[in-house]
Parts: sequence; C-alpha cells; structure tokens
Amino acid sequence: MKIAVVIPPWLHPTSPPLGPACLSSFLKAHEKHLDIRIFDLNIRYYKQALKFCQGGKIGVSIYGWKPKKTAERVKQAFEFLKENHLSLVSAKKWHENATIFLSFENILNGFMAEMVARSLFNLDIPGAINGFLGGLTDEVIDFSPELCAISVSFDTQMPFALAISRMIKENTDAFICLGGARFGTSPHPQRLFERGVSLKVRGQERHLEDIPFVDAIIPGEGEIPLLKLCRSLKQGNLRDVPGLVYRASKRVIFTRPPEPLDMNQLPVPDFSDLDLSAYMTPEPVLPFMTSRGCAWGKCTFCTHHKGYIRYRQMAISEVVRQLKEMKNAYNTRFFTFFDEMIPPGRVRTLSMELIKEGLDIFFSAYGKPVRAFDSALMTLSFKAGCRVMLWGVESGSQKILDLMGKGTRVKDIELALRASHEAGVRNLLFIMFGFPGEGTNDFKQTIDFLKRNRDYIDAISKGLFILIEGCDVQKKPERFFIKKMRQVADNFSGAISYDFETIRGLDRKEVEKLYKKHLPFLEKLGISPRLGVYREHLLF
Repeated sequence: MKIAVVIPPWLHPTSPPLGPACLSSFLKAHEKHLDIRIFDLNIRYYKQALKFCQGGKIGVSIYGWKPKKTAERVKQAFEFLKENHLSLVSAKKWHENATIFLSFENILNGFMAEMVARSLFNLDIPGAINGFLGGLTDEVIDFSPELCAISVSFDTQMPFALAISRMIKENTDAFICLGGARFGTSPHPQRLFERGVSLKVRGQERHLEDIPFVDAIIPGEGEIPLLKLCRSLKQGNLRDVPGLVYRASKRVIFTRPPEPLDMNQLPVPDFSDLDLSAYMTPEPVLPFMTSRGCAWGKCTFCTHHKGYIRYRQMAISEVVRQLKEMKNAYNTRFFTFFDEMIPPGRVRTLSMELIKEGLDIFFSAYGKPVRAFDSALMTLSFKAGCRVMLWGVESGSQKILDLMGKGTRVKDIELALRASHEAGVRNLLFIMFGFPGEGTNDFKQTIDFLKRNRDYIDAISKGLFILIEGCDVQKKPERFFIKKMRQVADNFSGAISYDFETIRGLDRKEVEKLYKKHLPFLEKLGISPRLGVYREHLLF
C-alpha cells in the first residue's frame, strides 16, 4: 500500500515540521509492507517560486524594484540566510537580508493564496500559475498513493491543502485525509464537512460549500488513527478507525479518540525522505518533542494543548537516545524542542543527562519564566547545549498575567531573563497586547517591562490578542469583563474568532492605536525583529 504524507505550503522555509516525520516512522515500525513517502511541497513551493521569478514566469516586485532585480536580490537574500551563521555576520546585514526575504514571502504568499482560491472556484488563472501549481503535485501524483495524508499546522496552509487535495484526487484514486495541529486545536473540525469554508477572491468572501475531494479528517494525534485507517481502507469500514471525522451519506461521523500513546514507545522521527540541505538555515535544524500536551495547561487564552489527548512525557534516557540517533543519521547538532513548555525540573534532568552522555548538541526550548530558572539552572542548561529559550511572558502587568492564568510573577520573569542572558542563552519573548480588561496602565507596564529588560532580550514575537473559540476567555466571557462577542471569522479548520466589547479596559481601536504608537520601539528590541519569524537562526 502506497501512502503519501504531504506538507502543503505555506510555512516559513527554515525547517521541516515534526508531525509528518513522526507519522512516517510510526507507520513504518508497525506495518512493514507499507510504502510511505513524505513530500515537502512547502520547500518545493519556495524553490519553484524562486525559479519562476528568475525565469520571468512570475513577476514579483518589492521596494519599487523591477521584477528582475527583485528576483536577483531575493535569491541573494535566501542564499545569505542559508549560508551564514548569525554570530559570524553583522546584525545589520542579517536583518537586511531577512527583511528582503520576508517582504518577498508576504507578496508571494498573498498572491498565491488568491490564485489558489480562484482555482478552487474554477475561475481563470494565468497559465504560468497553473503550471506552478501543477508542478507542486506532480511527484505525488506520479507516486500514485492509495492514501494521502495532508498535514496542516496553520491556517496559511489550508487553501493550498484544499487545492492540492483536489489535484491529487482528480489524478489518482487516493483516499484524502487532512490532519495536523491546526485541526487538533479546533473545537469543531467537522465544520469543514458541514459548512465548507470561506475564501477571499478579488477582495470578497466567497463560500466553498462542497469539498468532495477530502474524504476524512484526523483532528488529534495522528499515529493510531492513520495506522488503523491504513488497515481499514481495504475493507471500507471507517467506523473502526478511532479519532476520525468522515462523511457517511449525508451525515458526518466523529469516532471516539484513541487511547494516548506511551511516548516511550514512539520511534525516532523519520526525516529520511527530505532534503535537509534545502531549508533556509546554515545547517539543518530538526524539530523534536520530549512531551505532548502542556504541563501547565491553565492559560485562559490558549488552545494549543487541546490537540493532545493528555499531557505525558518521554523518559529522559529515551529523549537522549533519540537525539543521538537523529544527530548521527542526519549529521546535525541543531534541534528545536517543540514541547508546549518544559518545566524547570525537567530542564535540569535533561541537561544533566546530555552532559553525562557528552552528546554535544545545541537546542532551543519553550519555557515558563518562573523563579526556578535561576542562574545555576541556566548555566547548567547552557553547558548541555541550550542556546535559546522562548519564554511565554505575554505581559508586564501582574493583573493581566493573573487574568491570563499564567502562574508567573513579573519579578520572577525578570530574574529568569537575566539569569538566562548571563548564562549565554538567547531570550525570545512572546508578548501579547489587548487582553480583555487591559487598561492604559497595564499596556504601559508591559512597555516599561520591556524597556527595563531590553539588555536581556534578543528577540520578541509580538501581536494583539485574538479571541478564539474553545479558550477559557470565550467559554466564560463574564470572568474577563466581556459584555458582548461577535463572530468575525470562521477559520479554515473549524474554529471561530470573535470581536468583543468589554466593560473594563481598552477597546480594540484604542489597543491598536497604542500598539502602532509603540511599534517603532518594539521593532528595535533585540538583534532583529525578523528573529521573531526566522527563530531557528537564533541557534546560530
């Protein structure tokens, strides 16, 4: 049986996603007769876009440059970011090239999303674009899969995932199944079948009601459902597949989720189908998870952890064994740990084991900035190879942190940032403005916090609060001073975002005005604001 695991555009082309590599290794370990192949159509998309621009088939213009000059400068920027360690070039030069490539991405991806949407509504698109889209899927179609699993991490991928599904369905007999983190965090993934999706075409919303080219959705952890699906397809009995959403006649069926996998039974992620030299980093950076779910799980704005059945950890000895195997197999020392957060005690144990084994790797990890991340722990983690911590700071106001359910204190956050910086570990901060109930003084406290600690900040990822269906704020609006909610967007994976009015704090327009006012300061924090996007480069 042939199975294609597909990564659709668009994601920033800095490293491969983890999910497909986990699915591939799990299926190979449990069904020896399967012919499984991962197709990273996202990296193919970027390579093909650069080629089309250089050949004049697609004309993209940034900064008033003509398309030919744009193509040349974007190619140079890509090669610069791919070949140079950030520590060995000037920050100004790195920022300049990262800005050029990000500007290109913004124009390209907006244009291509429009073209893909038009294709889904059978509207005319230029012949070169038809050729571009066809070129993305030809290898998958030539493979002739019987099952095609398309992994969607973000909304940006969804229009492409749908278009790719249709192209594969029209040219093969494949059973098409969508899955990935974006469906896992959705409270109602079945809405894709029940209501279709809305897409912007020529600036207007158009509704795609029928999606016959998608056969099923796996909205949670995919290993067991995909394995059972492989076994059940020949019999045509999908009811026995756990954690599956599919259509039967005019009904949508949602089967019960599977039992959670013991993480110690998961095989090493398999990246062998991917050209790791193609990604936009000086050396390959591989994703990994030492746990699934969130050890805290109480943040009132968050739905990330809902994609996992429950929180559980891989034994530290197994973590180190798998890291060692990946390091040797793929000839890289760079890893990103994508755990929702790694608690300080686990960071200590992991660091001690890495030092003991002499593994000699470099890694980044997500953490909750609490007092336990002190000088001793950060020095130990640096010795073990930690070079970047991505901290869920969110706010400099204690009142807002308490409303968010963060379980952190401003003073402890500052101590953790300083300890990390002094140990030699880079700090990337996540900052959120406009949480319900945030007043002018709370906003100012966050700005003052960033000013006080700017010497310890290497990058920030900033943005405005978005109220998403399924989070505690949406479920219990009265606790967060919300008097009215109005649906403003129905995203592709079946969740809804809301506009809202509060009885306390700043309204949306006031937040946006303050944010715009302070944006010049925010953009100057750290080495470069582009490191909030191309985070893997902080490892270098």
